Amino acid sequence: MIDYAAKLSLACPVTATQTGHDLCSVLNTAVTRAEELLGRDLIQDCVDPETGEIIPIFVVTDNGPAMKSLPVARWFADRSHFVHVRTRVKSPHTNGVIERWFQTLKYGTGPGPLYRHEIGTVLDLADHVESFVDEYNQTRPHETIGWDRPLYRYLQTPNTKTPEI
Repeated sequence: MIDYAAKLSLACPVTATQTGHDLCSVLNTAVTRAEELLGRDLIQDCVDPETGEIIPIFVVTDNGPAMKSLPVARWFADRSHFVHVRTRVKSPHTNGVIERWFQTLKYGTGPGPLYRHEIGTVLDLADHVESFVDEYNQTRPHETIGWDRPLYRYLQTPNTKTPEI
C-alpha cells in the first residue's frame, strides 16, 4: 500500500494468498503504520479544520477478486473516512503509483531488484521485501516528489533532517 502524495510504502506483506481477508489485513497494517508515524489517529487528518467535515482518504485498487470481496466491502463500510475506488478493468496505467512501485521492486536498484537475487524461501523473500521497503522509504530519493525521500515527505520534514521514527 502506497501513499500517493508522499510515495511512502505503508504495507507490503508477503502472502501465499490474495483474499479479501488478506487485503483487509494490509489495510489495517497501513493504517496502523500511518498512525505510528504521525503519532495520532489517521481520522484526525481527515477533518477539515474550518468546517469539521470529514474529507475521506481514497484507496485506489485494481479489480482483482479480493478487491471486490465482501470482507473488503465491510472494511470500507465500517470506516466512513475511507473511500474505495477501483480502477477501470484492464487499465493498469490508472493505478500507476503502485504499478511503478512493483516495477522498482522487481527491476530497480538498491537491495532490489528481485530478479537479480536467488530467493530460496518465503522468509528470504519477506526479508528482501522488508529491506527494499526500508531503503525505498528512507534512503532512495524520488524524482516525482522533488528528489525527496518518501518518509520525509510523509512527515513533511526537509530532506536534510532525520525524522523521528
